[in-house]
Amino acid sequence: MAREDPQLKLRLSEEVKRQIADAAKANGRSVNAEIVARIEMAESLKELLSNFESAKERILAQEAREADLKKQVTRLHGIATSAQDINRQLIAALMQRLGMTEEEITAITKPTKAR
Repeated sequence: MAREDPQLKLRLSEEVKRQIADAAKANGRSVNAEIVARIEMAESLKELLSNFESAKERILAQEAREADLKKQVTRLHGIATSAQDINRQLIAALMQRLGMTEEEITAITKPTKAR
């Protein structure tokens, strides 16, 4: 920071002033540089927190989509199971009505391959 930069008069408690002075000495900086570094660090942390919250929201949205897909898969599984049950009932009814075996009914109801 150059001497031409804006200045700010700041009131601190003796305890906070001592903590900053001790930290500045430990970090090899002036008290002013220590205060500036801490302000910059606070801004960086604020940005990181914002990014974290955004990522958390995306994860929660993804989890909601996954839960919805699981419900749909469960529903489709139920539909498929019902269709299989209906198919079995139809085959049983045909067997009874026509006096045919399951293999005979399956053979005539099996789809043929297109040429």
